[in-house]
Amino acid sequence: MNYDIVFLDRVELTPISRRALEGVGTVRTVPVTAQEDLLAAVRDADAVVYQLFPGRLTRDVLERCRRLKVIGRI
Repeated sequence: MNYDIVFLDRVELTPISRRALEGVGTVRTVPVTAQEDLLAAVRDADAVVYQLFPGRLTRDVLERCRRLKVIGRI
């Protein structure tokens, strides 16, 4: 199974961690600039990882993230 994993903004990963995640699915990094683009990016994602103060995300984006099976804040 190929998971769609979205990293929001500037999540830093070691090369080993990134390779491990890429073995499970497609890893995309989405900059948090336009909330509409961000909502579209997470709409179909299987997992979202963010390293942001949640106040920067709109309610629509946070609700979508909460409904996902996997979400992590690092």
